[in-house]
Amino acid sequence: MVRLYLAILFSVLAAMILSWIKPCYQPRNMMMLLPLFTAVMACGLCLFRRPGVIAASVVLAFMLHASYSVFATGAGHHDYRGAVAEVGGEIQPGDTIVFYASYIDKPWEYYAGKRDDIVKVKIGRGQPVPRGLTPALGGTTFAVYANTNDYMRVDSALRKRGFTFIGAKEFNGITVVKYGSQE
Repeated sequence: MVRLYLAILFSVLAAMILSWIKPCYQPRNMMMLLPLFTAVMACGLCLFRRPGVIAASVVLAFMLHASYSVFATGAGHHDYRGAVAEVGGEIQPGDTIVFYASYIDKPWEYYAGKRDDIVKVKIGRGQPVPRGLTPALGGTTFAVYANTNDYMRVDSALRKRGFTFIGAKEFNGITVVKYGSQE
C-alpha cells in the first residue's frame, strides 16, 4: 500500500513539475482521478504519522482544490460562444477559416454549426503554415487561435504570403484575426 501511495503521488507531482517546462497537466484531465487520489492520500496519512508527510499532503490538497476551482468556475475557459456570435455573421460562403491548434475547430463548429460552404484549414500547434494556403481573391480569411503567443508567428507567415491584416478581436483566450487579400 505504501508503494502504491508513493507511485501515485510521484506520478502526479512529476506531471505537475514537467508541466512547468511543457504543459502536460490539465486539471480537467485529472478530475476523474480526484476521488481515487483522495482515498490513497487518506490511506497514506494513516500509514505515515510524520508531520512532514501530513504537511505535504495538505499543501497538495490545496493545490488540487485551486485547480478544481479554476476549472469549475469557468475561469480560463475560452469564449467560443462570444467569438462565434461576434465573428460568425461576417463569414460568407467561400471564405476561409484557419484553426491554429487543430482541436479548436470542434467547439467552434458546436457554436457556429457545421458549414460546408467555407474552407476550413486545421494546423496543429507548432506546425508550419501549409504552403498551399494563399488568400482567395476578394475573399476573407479568418484565423482562430487558442493561444495568443501563436498569433505573432503565424501572423507574420500569413502576411508574407499576401494576406492583408484587417483586424483582430480577443475573446477570453480565443483570438480571431481577419485577413483580406491584396488586390
